Amino acid sequence: MENVSLAEARKALAGISGDLLEIEAELDVADAVKAGLVLRKDPQDREETLLYYDAVDHKLLKDTSKSRLQTQTQNPLMRPGGFVRRSTDQREELRNHFELKPGETLRMHVFIDKGLIQAYVNDRNTITTWAMPTLPASKGLDIFSEGDGVSVRSLKIRELSSIYY
Repeated sequence: MENVSLAEARKALAGISGDLLEIEAELDVADAVKAGLVLRKDPQDREETLLYYDAVDHKLLKDTSKSRLQTQTQNPLMRPGGFVRRSTDQREELRNHFELKPGETLRMHVFIDKGLIQAYVNDRNTITTWAMPTLPASKGLDIFSEGDGVSVRSLKIRELSSIYY
């Protein structure tokens, strides 16, 4: 789809789901405070993983706080969403810094490979996360924004094949 409103894109995405997908999204974020993609979402919004741009703090962020309903263990290293923190890197503020140039659109090229989510943003930044939902229906997609003026310049979604079967 090309050159559609946020509402039109969200309506079209309501019928699309999968856990092996390639997504190319170009969003005009205009005056939005935050804008991005909702991935691995269940129909009742109990589970979801967010990848988004925060225009106020100039950051590219992920939110895995609702990626799964339950954690697999009570490991003290567990983060919200059930993922073990493996890195001791303290440069997160620097790594997440991302600023759109005036008039620049947000271009996200995302690969979902079951639990692995990789996104390449505007050919200059990347973000990777894990999403291991507990609900089998958590395969939906959506676009979200906080603030006005977000439109979808283009959105392409391709179903990928597994290398295992």
